Amino acid sequence: MRAAQVLGRRLGGRRPRLRPSPSYPSPSLGAVAAAVTRCLSGGAAAPGLFGLPGLHAPEDFITLAREAHAEAESIRAEIGPDGAHAGGPLGTLAAVDRLSNAICRAVDPAELCRHTHADADWRAHADAAFMALSRYINELNTDARLYAALRRVCDDAETLASLSEEQRRMAELMLAELERGGIHLAPDAKAEFLRLSDEVTQLESEFQQNLVAPAGEVLIHGRR
Repeated sequence: MRAAQVLGRRLGGRRPRLRPSPSYPSPSLGAVAAAVTRCLSGGAAAPGLFGLPGLHAPEDFITLAREAHAEAESIRAEIGPDGAHAGGPLGTLAAVDRLSNAICRAVDPAELCRHTHADADWRAHADAAFMALSRYINELNTDARLYAALRRVCDDAETLASLSEEQRRMAELMLAELERGGIHLAPDAKAEFLRLSDEVTQLESEFQQNLVAPAGEVLIHGRR
C-alpha cells in the first residue's frame, strides 16, 4: 500500500479495490497471504504469522500496531507546522510515502487476519490493532500539517514542473483525497466527523465478526 491509498482510506468506506476479471479465477486465500508475506517481509523467510517477524501470538498484533504508530509519528514530525519539510518537495513526498508504508505494514496483515484466521483470539487482537490504526489513519486524513505540506507542493507551478509524472500524480491524488475527507471542516464539525467515522468502522467490524461467530441453537418445545 502506498501513500495515496493510506491517506485516502477514510473510515466509513474502503479503499477502491480492483475486481478480478470474469475471465480469470479469483486468487485463493493462500495466494493472497503469500503476496502479503512477500510484500511485507521482502520475500525472506520469517517465523511469524504471514512471515512477519515478531508476530507469534495474538497479543503481538497490539505491539505491531504500537510500533507502526510510533514510527509514523516520528515521520509525521518531520513536517513543520507550516507544511515545510527540510528536504523540500521531494522530502515531503518521501516522508508521506514512508509514513504510509509504516502503517500498511501493520494494518494490512491485521485486516487479513481479522477476516480469515481460524482462531477467535487471533481475530480479536487483529481487529483491535486494525481499529486503532484505522482511527489513526482517519486522524491523518484530517491533519492540517499534511494538507499544508501537499498544498506547498501542488500550488507551486515550478515545483510541479520539476516532479516526475508519478510524483506529480501522487501529490495531486493525496491532496484530492484529503479535501474529500473533511480537511476543510471547522474543528467541531471535524471532531464529529471523526466520531461518526469511528462508529461506522466499529459497526462494520461487529458485522464482520458476526459472520464468522459460531451459530447458537434455539430449541423450541411445542405441543405434540
